[in-house]
Amino acid sequence: MQIARALPADIVITAITASPMTAITLSEYKGIKVILAGGQLNPATMSASGHETLRLLAGIKADLLFTGVCAIHPQVGLSSLHFDEVPVKQAMLDCASHVIAVTTADKLGAVEPFVVAPCQRVHTLITERHVASGNVEDYRGLGIEVVQA
Repeated sequence: MQIARALPADIVITAITASPMTAITLSEYKGIKVILAGGQLNPATMSASGHETLRLLAGIKADLLFTGVCAIHPQVGLSSLHFDEVPVKQAMLDCASHVIAVTTADKLGAVEPFVVAPCQRVHTLITERHVASGNVEDYRGLGIEVVQA
């Protein structure tokens, strides 16, 4: 949701999200058409999942995907605490030409029980500025552009 809040006021895009909270934030921009993927709402993630969500995503060809991650590890890849979130994240990765993973420093090198995808699916990783350079070098070594903001 921080990415949605940081967009330029005059941006003109179509945004697709499974998160009602993100959809509400994006709807405040005059130039953004928001498509909310429906499905069963997971109260823990405040995001939709299930057949309807996957059906919508299967028909999308996105230029860019911003995705938050529960954990990212150089060898294991992206992983999640939430089983029902995995197929939605995988479908989003499949429909995007460029994937930007957004995470906090404490999630770098972490592993959760449900694997979403290998790190090679990520083109750009955005994390916090105060991360020690050694913590991001493994991702750079995989060819991922790392942005510390």
